[in-house]
Amino acid sequence: MQYWFDLVFAALLVLAAVVLVWRRWWPELVYVALTAIPLMTSLSHLSLARSTLLLFPLPLLVASALLARRWRWVSWVVLAASLIVMVLTTSELVQGHWAD
Repeated sequence: MQYWFDLVFAALLVLAAVVLVWRRWWPELVYVALTAIPLMTSLSHLSLARSTLLLFPLPLLVASALLARRWRWVSWVVLAASLIVMVLTTSELVQGHWAD
C-alpha cells in the first residue's frame, strides 16, 4: 500500500510543480522542485507522502485554490480526497503497517 501512496504523491508533486509554473510562483517552485526531485530519484526510498508534509508552499497553493470564487468545487474535491486518505492511513495503522 505504501508503494501506491508514494506513486500518488509523486504524481501530485509533479502536478503541483506544473501549477506553480503556471502561477509563476518561482521561489515556491524552486523549493518544491529541489525537495521533490531527490525524493523521487532516490534509491533508498523514504516515504514520499510523509516528506510532502515538509513542503509548506503546497498547502498555500491548495488554500489559494479553495478561496477562489470560480472554483468552489475544488474544496469538495480536497475534502473528499482528505477523507479517503484519512481512512486508508487509519486502516494501515490499525493493521499494524504503520512503519515504512
